[in-house]
Formats: sequence, C-alpha cells, structure tokens
Amino acid sequence: MALKEAPYEDFQIEGWDRAEIFRFFRPYEDPFFQVTAPLRITGAKKRCAERGDSFFLHYLYHSLQVIKQETAFCLRFDPTRTDQLRRYHYVHAGCTIALEDGNFRFGVFGFDADEQTFLEQGKAQLAAPAGQGLSPNDARSDMVFYSVLPWLSFTGFKNAHNHISMDHFPRLVTGKPFQQGADWFMPLSVEVHHALADGRHVAALFSGLEARLGD
Repeated sequence: MALKEAPYEDFQIEGWDRAEIFRFFRPYEDPFFQVTAPLRITGAKKRCAERGDSFFLHYLYHSLQVIKQETAFCLRFDPTRTDQLRRYHYVHAGCTIALEDGNFRFGVFGFDADEQTFLEQGKAQLAAPAGQGLSPNDARSDMVFYSVLPWLSFTGFKNAHNHISMDHFPRLVTGKPFQQGADWFMPLSVEVHHALADGRHVAALFSGLEARLGD
C-alpha cells in the first residue's frame, strides 16, 4: 500500500517571528547547518534490552513523535509557490537500511501515533528484501531523512546533497553508542535548512529526545 501524504496547512510567513531570517537564508547557495552532539539513551537502551525490541525502531518512533511537536522540523517549501511554506502535521521517515553484503538501500517508515503499530510495520520494512533501492523519496515533502553509521562514535558528519536549491529536508544521522559511567550515549548529527530552523530548534529536538530516551 502506498504511503499517503501527511496532512498539511499553509504556514503564514507574514507575522512569523523568523520572517526576516527566512528571507535572509532562503537564497543561500548552501543554507544548511549541522550540529553533532552525544544523545543520552540510557533508559531506551535498557527498555529495548528487556523487551527484546529493536533500539533502532524505538529511536525512530520517538524521534518522529518529537519532530511532530517541533514546527521548525515540519516546515517545507511549497513546490508551486516560492514565497509560501507548508506546515505538515507530522512527517514520515526515510532511512538507510544496511544489507548483508555491506551496501544499503532506502526504506520508508510511515508515521504512526501508536508505538506497537509502528514497530510492527517497521519490522516488515526491515525484512523487505528489495525495498526501494536507492530512491529516497525526495520528490515528496513530508519526509525527514535518517541514516546510521553504526561503526563509529563520530564527533562530526557531513551529508551529501543534490539539487540543493529545493532541498528542505532535515537529516538525522546516528553513530555507535558508547558508555560513560552508568550512562549510555549515542552520537547524533542533526542538519537543518537555516531558513526554516535555528540552533534553538535543534537544541529543543535534542532535549525532547533525551526526555524520551534518556531515563
């Protein structure tokens, strides 16, 4: 079954407290900025181990729930009107999935408010033998792109871009978890379009994720 487009409404730029910032960064040749920091995941790691759940899917579910609440991560350019934005009610996840031969493909994990439903659908997506190949669904706007670098506890990351003038997708990349004392952490790189989000919005995302995954 094809994934339905997430509902959205027009977002009014006039009167927005970031209207001037939006217009300043919108024409930039490279308007993205990226922040990498450790994310505390102690509670989520313990819960997943006790339940036998996939930590990856657990993290993906909770990150989509946090993003739903953060307007900056749900804003997209209207493809038909350059001076208009859309505010999606929620977004879906497009994510790299590792293959046994060491390569990867892209998969789509549809948003669902119910965690158990999301986990079951996510397991089916991970088990799909072919999936979508290398089509990341960048023609649709209701997406956030995810990737995983499970071999390294990295401290910095840079994404590849194509057609950057109409690229408005937030990108979240996670690395290999590591332990410090009694706590577990995971590197998280967050990239956003500066016309749509600022550092305070990235910090709010980290804070919302730690509230769900840290304890």
